[in-house]
Amino acid sequence: MMCSTGSAVFAQIDYDFPPAGFLFPCCSKGGTGGYTGATFGKNGQSAWRQVWGAAPGDVVTFQFELRAISAGSLHAWPQSTDGAEMTYLGDQNNQYEHWGYNTFGRRDKGGDFCISCPWRFTANTWNPWIYVNYWDSGDGWDVDLNVTSISTPPQRRLYTAEQKDSARLWSGIVGTKIKY
Repeated sequence: MMCSTGSAVFAQIDYDFPPAGFLFPCCSKGGTGGYTGATFGKNGQSAWRQVWGAAPGDVVTFQFELRAISAGSLHAWPQSTDGAEMTYLGDQNNQYEHWGYNTFGRRDKGGDFCISCPWRFTANTWNPWIYVNYWDSGDGWDVDLNVTSISTPPQRRLYTAEQKDSARLWSGIVGTKIKY
């Protein structure tokens, strides 16, 4: 729904799914692009993707992409095999990145997901796998998890350069023995 006031136009987020104007293919029958998400009204784990090149301590950012919807609700939570804590980075005011749609107590709509939103975690192991842990009440959804970046944080130094210089200065001043 679009609202306009004078010359300004404001978009209002439709918290009912799908938002007005979005068209999705219906009802997965095996996935899109080989990374299928929840399918056929089951609970489980799917949309597996290995994060090649990630090392312990690396920050991994990935995109949750909804590819096809079903006639049911979807509750999908990104996870990693190394037990890392996932952090949602999306903007709740952006209709593509909004996470979670009210089911209104029904099993045929809404759930926990977004259309396209970023997530991040810090790898605990080498080359961890990410996946979607899901519950689907309908006849199939497709979700892809696409890694967008792997970054190694700068090494944290125990002391700053200024602290080291100060320590060297003081060691020269008080480093000599004084005999009483």
